[in-house]
Amino acid sequence: MKSKTKIIVTIAFVFFCGNALFNMNKYLNKDNFVESSTLDKSNEKYGFSHLKDSDYWTLSNITIDDDGGTYGSLTWTQAISEDWCTGQGTWAEPYLIENVTINAGGLGDGILIRDSTAPFVIRNCTINNAAGGGSAGIYAGIKLYQTHNGTITDNNCSNNGVTGIRLESSCSNNTISNNLITDNTWYGVYMLDDSDQNMVFKNTIGITQTGIQQYGVWLGNNCNDNTLSNNTLEGNGEQGIRLTTLCDNNVIANNSIDSLGDTEYGISVEYVTNVKILGNDLKGCGIYVEDDSISDLSTLSIYINNTVNGKPVYFYTQQNNLDAKNFTHAGNPGQIILVGCTDSVISNFNISYATVGIHLLFSENITISHNNLEHNRKEGIFLYRNCVNNTIFNNSISGFFDGFYFQGNAIMLQQSCSDNNISDNYLLNNYWGIYLRSNCDRNDIVNNTVNENSGIGIYLWVDNDWNNIINNTVQDNGYSGVGIWLRTRCNNNTLLDNVASNSISGNKQNWGIYLSDDCNSNKILENTANNNNDYGIGIVDDCDYNNVSYNEASNVGSSNQNTGIIFEVACDRNIVANNIVQKSTLHGIIFLSGCSYNEITDNLVHNNTLCGIFIDDDSTNNQIARNNVTFSGKAGIQLNSSNSNRIFENIAKNNTFGLLLNSSSFNCFYDNQLVNNTYNFLESGACIGNGDCRSSSIPAPTGDDDDDDDDDDDDDEPAIPYGSYYLILICISVMGLVIYIKRKKLKI
Repeated sequence: MKSKTKIIVTIAFVFFCGNALFNMNKYLNKDNFVESSTLDKSNEKYGFSHLKDSDYWTLSNITIDDDGGTYGSLTWTQAISEDWCTGQGTWAEPYLIENVTINAGGLGDGILIRDSTAPFVIRNCTINNAAGGGSAGIYAGIKLYQTHNGTITDNNCSNNGVTGIRLESSCSNNTISNNLITDNTWYGVYMLDDSDQNMVFKNTIGITQTGIQQYGVWLGNNCNDNTLSNNTLEGNGEQGIRLTTLCDNNVIANNSIDSLGDTEYGISVEYVTNVKILGNDLKGCGIYVEDDSISDLSTLSIYINNTVNGKPVYFYTQQNNLDAKNFTHAGNPGQIILVGCTDSVISNFNISYATVGIHLLFSENITISHNNLEHNRKEGIFLYRNCVNNTIFNNSISGFFDGFYFQGNAIMLQQSCSDNNISDNYLLNNYWGIYLRSNCDRNDIVNNTVNENSGIGIYLWVDNDWNNIINNTVQDNGYSGVGIWLRTRCNNNTLLDNVASNSISGNKQNWGIYLSDDCNSNKILENTANNNNDYGIGIVDDCDYNNVSYNEASNVGSSNQNTGIIFEVACDRNIVANNIVQKSTLHGIIFLSGCSYNEITDNLVHNNTLCGIFIDDDSTNNQIARNNVTFSGKAGIQLNSSNSNRIFENIAKNNTFGLLLNSSSFNCFYDNQLVNNTYNFLESGACIGNGDCRSSSIPAPTGDDDDDDDDDDDDDEPAIPYGSYYLILICISVMGLVIYIKRKKLKI
């Protein structure tokens, strides 16, 4: 018995030792070590070649929840039993996570620390492939949540789905330094929701040659008393550093921000107070400020030692009588920002490759003239919030080409900027030429040349009233662009004597002049809107009481424009008079989709491919009078599914149909000259009650082209009297009564 026991014990001992030796050999196998040469070579590019290889442990995730409330997480006390964590959680010996490589596999965060107050360090780790989710995604390479007293240093947090490093929900007293943070799709470093007293310094944040990252550092929603300093930010697609929504008392200092041809805003501070911006070096972008309070804007400190392309940034608040010496004492300006300033002159400067070249907020009586503004990322000149009585004249402004379109707006007015004069400017190769947005009233836009912009030449959007747009040349504005566009409740504006045309064959300017979305009581007079790709003049979607008169909307030496003038979708009580519309590839003048009570009078409509005047789709009670409509490929005047219109004293000659009614009833027409048409008059479909409402008969022209005086009320032509319809009804009733009586007798 004893011998058997000894044998069993001996066998077990040998098995145990053999297994241990096998596992040791497996562990010591060189294939389980990662050579130092496999370090990401981007470390060397950004000066991180001194870092140790972080591949001592390869994991998919680390989650520390010091309250223990997250499934699958560890507390710090539990974590120190793992090989990758050491320390005691004191300032003298903080917890340390070091030399870890994490590929999160697109699932959640790489490293998540939450509900922690003990000092800790995350160092020399490589974290990538944290989950995505778009700009609202919550995951990051390293995320701190309700966490304090952390240090994140010498890590590579790159190629994550949303964010490199994220601090969320009251994270304070954390330090983020010397990290490489690139190509994280949306954010490099993102702090939000009451994260205060953190430091972000000496990080490299941006993109590699093939990567994407939209924002370098973003602080949002009440993050206060943070310091962002000595960081290198390169090529972040939207913004280098952004502070917004009550992020107050922060410092942005000594950062290097290079657009690399991509970043729109170098530093952006929006709706914040007591922010200090100093010693920053910006290339290809600039500083942007925004707020609805002049008092809040006046708390900002933007020092003159900030530079844009090596030139100083001039920032003044509530100053008067500024002139050239105020903008040159530290060198010619790289950017000018005025807040609450009055009676000043900005003249004869070259400002290029900033975010906004010249930026006015709450400023009055400023003259901006004779400046050359080129390649600014957002606007050449931007007036924001209650800028009134300013003069912008004789400036030359051009945007930049992004490989597809020209970008950057030349001149923009936004939020109650009224009574300004914008005149004699030359605006070429921008995105939008002149842009008024939101309650900008009584501005004069006169004698500007606005050509070859990618989007819209002159654009008024949302509640801009009583503006005068006069004698501007707005031509060849690009792909899907518009010459002049009034959009969304822009009322009582005057568009007079403008040229809104596309003279380049194959260019994609869709409309010369365009009104849409409840724009009423505007005057569109004496404009030239020729050769546009779609419409010369378009009025669309509930635009009423507009006067469109004495304009030309034609194809002249081209075949681009398919319609001269179009009204579409419930546009009522407009006047269309004395216009010249020729050679459209479709129709001359169109009213579609329930456009009623309009006056279409005294227009010359000639040689259009289909119809001269076309009224369609339940457009009723319109007056079509004294128009001269000739050489239309289909009809001089056509009504389609439209009733109760009045058509009189028109000349319709040499068309296929002089007057064509299709499924249209109770229209009144008289005194029209329908001459030399293939068919002078035709009704098709269900038409009843059409005729001369002044008498009991209407014409039915025979199509005799020999009669040059073939008026549609000529008594010599066959006519269908109104009374005939009633006679037919009476006959049908009598016949029905006779049949009824006969059937009753048969039953008897």
